[in-house]
Amino acid sequence: MHNRRWRNHTFVTEFILLGFSRNPRTNWVLFFLFLFLYLFTVLGNGLIVTLIRVDTRLHTPMYFFLSVLSLLDLSYATTTVPQMLVHLVSRHQIISYVGCVAQMYIFLTLGITETWIFAAMAYDRYVAICHPLYYGVQMSQTLCVTLAVSSALCGLICALIYTVFAMTLPYCGPNEINHFFCEIPAVLKLACADTSLNDQVDFILGFVLLFIPLSLILASYIRIFMAILRIRSTQGRIKAFSTCASHITVVTMFCIPCMIMYMRPGSEASPEEDKKLALFYNVISAFLNPIIYSLRNKDVKRAFLKLIRTGIKSRILKENLEGTGLTLHTELSTRIMKDFSYMNHSSVSEFILLGFSRNSQTNIILFSVFLFLYLATLVGNGLIVTLIYLDSRLHSPMYFFLSVLSMLDMSYVTTTVPQMLVHLVSQKKTISYNGCVAQMYIFLVLGITEGWLFSVMAYDRYVAICYPLRYKVIMSPCLCGAMAVFCGFWGVSCSLVYTVFTMRLPYCGPSEINHFFCEVPAVLKLACADTSLNDQVDFILGFILLLVPLSFILASYGRIFVAILKIRSAQGRLKAFSTCASHITVVTMFCGPAMFMYMNPGTNASPERDKKLALFYNVISAFLNPIIYSLRNKDVKRAFLKVTGWGKVPE
Repeated sequence: MHNRRWRNHTFVTEFILLGFSRNPRTNWVLFFLFLFLYLFTVLGNGLIVTLIRVDTRLHTPMYFFLSVLSLLDLSYATTTVPQMLVHLVSRHQIISYVGCVAQMYIFLTLGITETWIFAAMAYDRYVAICHPLYYGVQMSQTLCVTLAVSSALCGLICALIYTVFAMTLPYCGPNEINHFFCEIPAVLKLACADTSLNDQVDFILGFVLLFIPLSLILASYIRIFMAILRIRSTQGRIKAFSTCASHITVVTMFCIPCMIMYMRPGSEASPEEDKKLALFYNVISAFLNPIIYSLRNKDVKRAFLKLIRTGIKSRILKENLEGTGLTLHTELSTRIMKDFSYMNHSSVSEFILLGFSRNSQTNIILFSVFLFLYLATLVGNGLIVTLIYLDSRLHSPMYFFLSVLSMLDMSYVTTTVPQMLVHLVSQKKTISYNGCVAQMYIFLVLGITEGWLFSVMAYDRYVAICYPLRYKVIMSPCLCGAMAVFCGFWGVSCSLVYTVFTMRLPYCGPSEINHFFCEVPAVLKLACADTSLNDQVDFILGFILLLVPLSFILASYGRIFVAILKIRSAQGRLKAFSTCASHITVVTMFCGPAMFMYMNPGTNASPERDKKLALFYNVISAFLNPIIYSLRNKDVKRAFLKVTGWGKVPE
């Protein structure tokens, strides 16, 4: 009767996830941190799965289980982190009752499956080290698949028991879950009923699902260590230990926090401690797994380098032969392939930058135009940085980010324009291989940093217009500095990926780049290998580095326009719009051409069109930024007149 009465009181239709903090400033810092961790987790685990799938030398039981683990980690983080990111930047931190149940069940299924996969991986290492001669026979494909499927079935069934016991309790309110996702210990605290039975079920299932796999892992490793100690050579013992070190590290990071969370009584749980534990086995563990398994693993490194050099020799030879219409006997083609494999693909030691024209008269005119644009860019952006530094009234978050943007623009054009000016009036238009790599990397670092800085500037305008009274509290110097550093770090990291993927390809000649500087799409056209993988990488990175910041900008301006439309006076609306107009103009000029360039397949690219696009977001954008920001800005004008002593601008 009591249970029936309780169930009639279950009228909660949604829950509120309190997350980590109610401070918007803290939440934005956490947002950028967890976004980086999540993207790295997806890329890292996705790369491991891809490498194992592509490289036949990794088609072994050990790497089969590692690919399953990576898929679980990827899914595990995706179950909770995207929703957490949305809640960190949104006022509405609600999850429906059904959504909460689904999240809880999927999370538990993946977590329990992962625990049993650890036991299967330990057994795999035991057979490999203790019975190496029988390894291929004992760890057959059928057994490996059976172990993986059994782990998944155990996860599905036990997660169902956990979820049913938790969600059949009455939830009459309050509906605030002090956690960042629907995890059982946090949800149970809201039940308006005795949860002692659930505590007992959690303990029993925790014993079955954690202690039993851990016991199997310990038993396997005890036998492994005994076998290793019998090995006479020190080098042999070290090699055997190293094959197990990664697995032991990952098991420890995952299982210990889980045991603390799920095998203690609910009354002893601390919400803040639970969040930290959940972060560790949900986010941190999935983030570190690719690093742990790749740093100490030569096979994974070798597969990665092989994937980067996907200018597969057979495909290159085939393309060359098809181009000339030749057909060779199998024995002859095999001999050519052997000879080709010993060639030094990166034989090009320098590149020739063709620039715009071979007409000397045209080049002199272009030299004069670009020299003027370059000097005006340096003077304009340098003046803005100087004014912001000298005038204390410009010491605000908006102008801090504007000064960073101006410094990026000066550096941006200096990376390419001086060399272009020299080539316009010189007969020698060469750049060394190392110089080309350096120019490409620095240009990308500055460009990617600028792309993310635009999203930070949009958030600054959002806070200024939507929360004017709390603007200085939210946009503190500490947060502004952290955001700028984050943009720089993101630029440095992603540029390295772009540059490595481009310059690891073979460049056998010709060496003429139909561009005015070493930009990725132009350089890729010279690679004597298939660049389809690079096109995919460019598209994916272009999505992350252009569309994601643009989404943040659009979201910020969507909220801004809604807030502006609520202002009653026309003058107030115009003033609010004017503070955003400059930023929107600059973002459009920079991101539009950059998206067209870097998210367009290399086969569709036109060299002449690419030069014009590059000129626009490299030279023209940097030249116009100071004009756009100063002509419509009374504060900048006032600071200029104050510094020069020429007068004052009327209020």
